[in-house]
Amino acid sequence: MSQSELQQKETIERKELNLIDVVQSEQPYQHINQTVDLGKRDFTSHKSSSKKCFTRDRRMKEEMGRTFLDQIYLEKEVEKLKCELAHRIDYTTMGAFTLFNYRGLESLSKAEFSESLFSYIGNSYYDRNQAYLVFLRYDQDYDQRLNYREFCRMIMPSDA
Repeated sequence: MSQSELQQKETIERKELNLIDVVQSEQPYQHINQTVDLGKRDFTSHKSSSKKCFTRDRRMKEEMGRTFLDQIYLEKEVEKLKCELAHRIDYTTMGAFTLFNYRGLESLSKAEFSESLFSYIGNSYYDRNQAYLVFLRYDQDYDQRLNYREFCRMIMPSDA
């Protein structure tokens, strides 16, 4: 191997070690408030030197890696909150479903879910698009309704 190839390999290994250090540190997601807008970036190959393409590809991979690490961190935090909720003495999934299902039907519509969520959390934290995305994530049969089983999957920890 040439000297420049060895240097590039060492640089890549150092960056990978930095990612491992980030994962293992106590506050690995201090960059979580950074936004990644991949839509404005051009990842297509240009007629530039291979070194620029290598650097751009490497940056893209690092951003994607950080994004996935952030997603893993957030999923773990949500699981912790679900566990705390499930271990409360005064909590039942049927009681929670009944709070959202104010019409008493077998399942929740998107509108019911959205209205209930807004009434419980208020205007300051409510975002209709996010409520819609949560609804779509847990609507397994794509019938535009959340039945009790799907609702339980949404609010119960995955290991319960």
